[in-house]
Amino acid sequence: MSSPVKALVGAFEVERVIIRDGLPKDIKKFWNEVQEKAGIEYQQFYNYYKGASVGVGIFINNLDIFTQPVKLERLRKKLPYLKPPQNYRYMTDKELALVKSLAQ
Repeated sequence: MSSPVKALVGAFEVERVIIRDGLPKDIKKFWNEVQEKAGIEYQQFYNYYKGASVGVGIFINNLDIFTQPVKLERLRKKLPYLKPPQNYRYMTDKELALVKSLAQ
C-alpha cells in the first residue's frame, strides 16, 4: 500500500514468526534458521541486520500475487474502516474474499 502505487498487490498466510535476541553476536545462528526461506544471500541478510540487537523472521504460506492490484481508493469504497499499514495486515476471511474478488 505504500506510495507511489497505493494498491494491495497480494496476500499470504503467516506460518510462524520467530524473534531472536542476541544480534549481532548470534547472526549466524539466526541465518541458519531462516536461510532456506529468506530469498536473499547471506551478505544481504548480514547487511540488513548489521547493528540490530533483535531479528524477526516471518515465515509465510500460500502466497497469492493478485493478477490485478486493488487500488487503495477502490478498496476504501468497500472497506471504509481500512487503515492499511506499510507492509502487511491480518485480514478476516470475509475481507480476504472481498479483496480477491476485486483483484480479478
